[in-house]
Amino acid sequence: MDWLKTNDITIILGISFVGVYALSKILKPQSLVHPLLLGRQADVSRVRMPGESAVYRNYATGLMGRLPERPKPDVKLISHLLPDENTAPRLLWTTRTTNAEIKARAAALGAALVQVVGLVPGESTALLLLDNCIEFLITDLALAQNSIVSFTLDSLSLVIPALEKHNPTTVIVHEHFLEHILEHVSDLRQISHHSVIVLGDDKGNSVGHSQKSGVRVLRWEDLEVKGKTLSKPEAPPLSKSSIDILDFAQTSPATPTLMFLTPDFLKPVMSLILTAARSNPLFWLGWRHKIRGLQEGFLTKRSLWDNVVWEPARTKVLDKVEESLRGIVVSQGTFFDSDIFEELMAFTGELETAELENARVAFSVPIVMTYSHPLACGPVLASHPLDLQAFPASMAPGAFKAHFGPPAPNVEAKLVRVDDAIVDAGADPEGELVLRGPSIAKLWSERDEADAEEWVSTGQSARVHTNGTFRLF
Repeated sequence: MDWLKTNDITIILGISFVGVYALSKILKPQSLVHPLLLGRQADVSRVRMPGESAVYRNYATGLMGRLPERPKPDVKLISHLLPDENTAPRLLWTTRTTNAEIKARAAALGAALVQVVGLVPGESTALLLLDNCIEFLITDLALAQNSIVSFTLDSLSLVIPALEKHNPTTVIVHEHFLEHILEHVSDLRQISHHSVIVLGDDKGNSVGHSQKSGVRVLRWEDLEVKGKTLSKPEAPPLSKSSIDILDFAQTSPATPTLMFLTPDFLKPVMSLILTAARSNPLFWLGWRHKIRGLQEGFLTKRSLWDNVVWEPARTKVLDKVEESLRGIVVSQGTFFDSDIFEELMAFTGELETAELENARVAFSVPIVMTYSHPLACGPVLASHPLDLQAFPASMAPGAFKAHFGPPAPNVEAKLVRVDDAIVDAGADPEGELVLRGPSIAKLWSERDEADAEEWVSTGQSARVHTNGTFRLF
């Protein structure tokens, strides 16, 4: 039994081996997405027509339910979105109401805004500083019905620029912000404000504020009650070029968190980052770490190797953007000739799977691949931001190209001119990509109310994989 004898060196080696093994398991990158989510990324119809693939749609659309409908042809005004035939009451915020009641309250408030406040339809403007509530909805409808442009802000820091540059005729504000607004209005005497309308002034403090500041202050509730006794003003003539709502947001363009790029812009930036990283003597160790993480479905920009290798390279190329960047959207697509608007042209750019993997290593943030088409209001295909899978390339057409993921929400996609024999043999369908949905349009020369549900051809060849993602070629 001499072979069972141990000494201190044997014990130390054994403990070291167990520690290294346990540490490797603990530090092993874990996938950020469950494999089941990436294995079935699209809702697939159970049957398909001969010569076609199955119909694919995004799970966010609903399990093969009806797509949202476009507005009806008779919907021309905002008030038409509240049809009188829908009489069922509903709960909006904390108020139970009906379409008829909302329209009646909006009409009463609109009459008071014109005849009491003195707003001029088609000329006056209003600054809305109300929280999300039913009164905001009623006010917005009342202004829109009288063609009065309304401004909304996402930050109180934009109040002074809005007052100075746009000179709204009236300011409609909640009681909590009244003193703040009156202070600015009093300081800007050169601005010809007609009035300030306050909502929620149950204690009647607006009268004292009005006398103190010298600004005309009216209660929102009093205007609604007064408007019920006034005659409704005539609606101004419609104009296709009129704007009813303007929203102003405070942004920081110097440090974006999301970048929208085409492949032609992504590739040079990626190359600059990789070139800068190669000057680091630990580049290949950092590269192996990144590739290993991607293979396990893990991606981060705050690891040890990022601090040593990748972050200095990204900072050298992106400067302050490196710290704030959280994701990249790569937009590819087709476009029409700007002169004749008939011939379908080629991709705006292409990105291969190997290049996409290099971009993920270089930027170390989620990258979303999207495919756009000139007949669609938005992307029609979009990949999962954490779909880091890389499959061995085959000899099939377009196998080296990066895939575009499943259809976007509220878009249905399928392939036509498919070889049934190949599909029946178990291969992925290949054919021409066609689309339909509320965001998919048709050329005016091809429009026909009778075929509103017909599929629209993209003129693009594609292959759909078993997990519901599309690859174009």
